Amino acid sequence: MDFKYFFHRYFGVGIEGWAVDARQAREDVFVDLSDGIFSRTFHNESNLVGAVLGTFTLRYPIHCSRFSPYIFGGGGAIFGGGQRPINRWEREGGTIAQGGEGFDIYRTVGHTDSETKAMGQVGGGMEVRFTPHIGWVSDFSWNFVDGSHNNFGMVRTGVNFAF
Repeated sequence: MDFKYFFHRYFGVGIEGWAVDARQAREDVFVDLSDGIFSRTFHNESNLVGAVLGTFTLRYPIHCSRFSPYIFGGGGAIFGGGQRPINRWEREGGTIAQGGEGFDIYRTVGHTDSETKAMGQVGGGMEVRFTPHIGWVSDFSWNFVDGSHNNFGMVRTGVNFAF
């Protein structure tokens, strides 16, 4: 969902929000080095991942046509992702903190909670007006989340109602 207010023919500000049902594959590991046991299990979990952003849009409505290319940028937060496995070395009969010999068991003991991270966004697209108040928009955005390993692109298309 995206709400924009154009305070000038070429400039506008907006609030954008989206949510997806993210299917996440989780791996649980159990390794016992002294007995030669290695076990991996996988299961899937569904998590809600979403974002809320403030945006600034620069558009250029082409005179005497229905076309209006635009670029945009903004910032906000993404929430609901980031669950990672918690793996620990243990000894048979308890944790390492209880003392004893060897650290011969490595296993998954849980998963971290979801995280909220800052997010930036840039993109561009095109609007084609069918009537003075109804148009079709299509765009691409590149999203920056906590370093280059989490960045992602997003393609959107839909109907625009201009009031």
